[in-house]
Amino acid sequence: MADLRPHLCHHLRLAAAKEGNRRADVAYLRMFAEGLRTSQAAHVGRARARAVMALALLVCAATAQAQDFDFEAGAEGWEPVIGQWAVEGGRYLQTDASTPAYRMSLVGEPWEQGSIEADATPLSENHNGNVGASFGLVVKHVDGEHWCAARFGSYGRCSLRIVGAEVGVLNLGTCLPDPGATYHPKVILRGGLIAIVLDGAVMGIFHDPFPAQPGRPGLFTETECAFDNVHIEGGAQ
Repeated sequence: MADLRPHLCHHLRLAAAKEGNRRADVAYLRMFAEGLRTSQAAHVGRARARAVMALALLVCAATAQAQDFDFEAGAEGWEPVIGQWAVEGGRYLQTDASTPAYRMSLVGEPWEQGSIEADATPLSENHNGNVGASFGLVVKHVDGEHWCAARFGSYGRCSLRIVGAEVGVLNLGTCLPDPGATYHPKVILRGGLIAIVLDGAVMGIFHDPFPAQPGRPGLFTETECAFDNVHIEGGAQ
């Protein structure tokens, strides 16, 4: 199997030249591209390379509308779905850890593609059900029975949690956040693919479990957690 990294990085550079405001997305995917290696498992290698190539070429394709939230003046536009959400000290806090439950707050209109990122600080571990420290991002909330979220730290793992589709949890490996430490998760949704990023490193790329179904983005946690500096870019397919 040929090494696709030079070809992929060439397209990433072209994308960066055309869309300067996508430099962050391009940088994340370039980092992932640099991690590709020639594989003897040709079928698996080609499938993975195709997925990365598709996302790289689409990451700059949409016309985006940007939104920034620093919560200095409240949380206008945000809709808590589950949990106890409130603004304190310029941060958006979720303070309920009484049970092992999915706590979400949504924002904006439903989208089919875009990106959302934030500073996330898990404040404590949730010992109910051994959840641990947890933070994340809602990728798509179609409705209460159909949604997916990128999770970091829940049960000691990094994963994509899917509700309403056949696959429930797609695990990406161990993740043990320190309570009180701040992390920077990001999700990129483009062309039917989802890239999950943590602190600048692409953790994995998956197919959208709800293709062609718009859903709202948002914040996710299963314990006490503070969010700040949320940046969202969304556009039409």
